[in-house]
Amino acid sequence: MKSLFRITIAGLTLATTFSLAHAQTVTFANFQQIGLTKPFEFINNGVNSNFTTTTLPVNFQFLIPNGSGSMNTNIPANLTITSVQSATATTDGFSVTQRLQNVQMTFVGTGAITGNLLTVINSTGSLGGAVGALTGTLAETDNGAQQIVTYSSAYLDFSATTQRNYSITVDPMDTPLGITASYLTGFHADATGQFAANIVIPEPSTLLLLGIGALGLLIRRR
Repeated sequence: MKSLFRITIAGLTLATTFSLAHAQTVTFANFQQIGLTKPFEFINNGVNSNFTTTTLPVNFQFLIPNGSGSMNTNIPANLTITSVQSATATTDGFSVTQRLQNVQMTFVGTGAITGNLLTVINSTGSLGGAVGALTGTLAETDNGAQQIVTYSSAYLDFSATTQRNYSITVDPMDTPLGITASYLTGFHADATGQFAANIVIPEPSTLLLLGIGALGLLIRRR
């Protein structure tokens, strides 16, 4: 049954055949950590620093129509995150940043809705913030040769999307942001985040036409 309802996030690309359509960047999902135990772990071992294989319970939300049938509703899930450092940390005295590669975040439903809610696949990212702060950000925008954001999901199709981006806030951290042995200092923190992409959005009149067509197709299938 799920295949009948799987939504194409860019899928409203049918609307590109109409003049009444435009593309815009849409935040399509977010997550909030369950509990405040600082389970997000970033390790500095003196040779490099990165996210270890960390799994934590979160509430995941789809913010657009999707194949799960759930929108703007908390979906219990486990988030697993890993990464590899791709460069030493840099600072201008006011802020500190470290580039990461092979960033992977996977949200797997653990309740009534299961499977791959969303995966960020082998992407890049920048982790950092103000020197001495207890709040940091892991973020990336897919808009250059050295910047990669790739998504997969059992409920959304990202094949035609552009300008994919994500932003994860780690706050509060148990160690202030800084540099130790040339790499970002390790820390434990709580986390929240959001995910976006540039997709085609039909104007209301076009959306109405598509909606009527989709309704007719569903009725025929039934």
